[in-house]
Amino acid sequence: MVELVIRLAQRTGFFSIWMEVFRAEPEIRHQLIDAFPGARESGCFDPQTSEPIQPAPNPDQLPHGGKT
Repeated sequence: MVELVIRLAQRTGFFSIWMEVFRAEPEIRHQLIDAFPGARESGCFDPQTSEPIQPAPNPDQLPHGGKT
């Protein structure tokens, strides 16, 4: 069932919504993080808990983290 959920998430997008839906399931959240290219490498998620790191890292030193 988890594999089906991960594939559905990949096809539909809405990463942040899936992460919230599975807030109490760190194992599934880790699989979601790994399923979306660049999510793990971004450094935005705690490697143990899968919780978002606040403030998010900005290794490129872009103004406002690259957000406009």
